[in-house]
Parts: sequence; structure tokens; C-alpha cells
Amino acid sequence: MTYNLRSDLGEEERPVYEIDGSGMLAYASGSVWVRFREGLSPAQHVAQLAAAGYRIERLPGYAPNAAFVRADNVATALENLGALSAIDGVEAVEPQMLMERSLR
Repeated sequence: MTYNLRSDLGEEERPVYEIDGSGMLAYASGSVWVRFREGLSPAQHVAQLAAAGYRIERLPGYAPNAAFVRADNVATALENLGALSAIDGVEAVEPQMLMERSLR
């Protein structure tokens, strides 16, 4: 999934992104889901996460090999996704985006 900044729609405090060119708009929450290889704990990688510019925000009990991490600000969280992906053992990196609710 790709997120394209829509500078024509953005506000100073909350940039707006378009998802995959679909016209669907989203706002970055600043939180990023990181999943490590099975058997690895995010707590074992605190130093590497910090070097990439993130800190552990929450360790969900249902996924012992994953964490929600956060950077100092939303822009940094999105700009440094590649640094998270480069950490040894990381299998998935997903920025948490907020979208308008839609009724089916």
C-alpha cells in the first residue's frame, strides 16, 4: 500500500494522504505496527528501534513478536519506515492511518 501526500488538501497540523491513488483519504496517526520474525521480541530490539528514531509505544499481548512504535512526530514516523524495515528480523512495517468511517 502506498500513501501519497496530498499537499493540495493538507492542513498545517494534519497532512492528508491518498491511499494507492484510490481517492481514499487518510491521516497518519504517528503510530507504526512492526512485526518481527516468529520467536523475536520487540523488547530485544529497543536499541535498534531507537537508532531508527522510534520508541515502543505498546506491546500487544496477542502478538508477542510485534509492537506499536512511535517517533517524535508524524512526519518522522512516515519518513523513517525504511529504517524500521532494515532492522534485522523485521517482517512487516505498517503505518497506522486514520480514515473516515464509511457505511456499507
